Parts: sequence; C-alpha cells; structure tokens
Amino acid sequence: MEVVHQTFSITAYIVAIVIGATCFALVLRELGGDALVEETLTSLPFGPYGIVASILGIVFFLGFFLDWIEITLIILPLLASVISHLKIKYGCIV
Repeated sequence: MEVVHQTFSITAYIVAIVIGATCFALVLRELGGDALVEETLTSLPFGPYGIVASILGIVFFLGFFLDWIEITLIILPLLASVISHLKIKYGCIV
C-alpha cells in the first residue's frame, strides 16, 4: 500500500510540473515573450551556427537547475520558432 501511495505521489508531482510548465509557456506566449526571445536570439552577431551554439549553452546551463522534462516543456516551444527561422537544413545553411 505504501508503494502505491508513493507512486501516486510521484505521478501527481509529474502531472503538476507538466501543467505548470504548460501554463507558464502559454502565459509567456500571450504576453509576447516568444517574440522577445526570438528577436533577442536572432539579433546576436554570431550567425546561424553561433545562435544554435548559444541555445545549446543556455540549455546546458539550465540543465544544472531544471530536469529535462521542464526544459523540454518550457524552452522548446520558445526556441522552435527561432530555429525554424535560421534556415538550417541537414547541417547546411539554405
């Protein structure tokens, strides 16, 4: 019975994290946060590969504080538009 209680507890924590991350991402997008992040990253003077390296550095840094689930749910929706605007396809700039 104790194992079932701990399993439900851990599952509830994970569901709460998913709901919280989704709400955070939605509020941030509605307030224009994704446009701000996109504008900030695309204005860097590094070029497409430098921007990708910057994003990887940010995700690496966030890995010290957040779990991969939170990083995926919060950061990925914000950075997907930035990566798609870089016009990198199969490792080559198009």
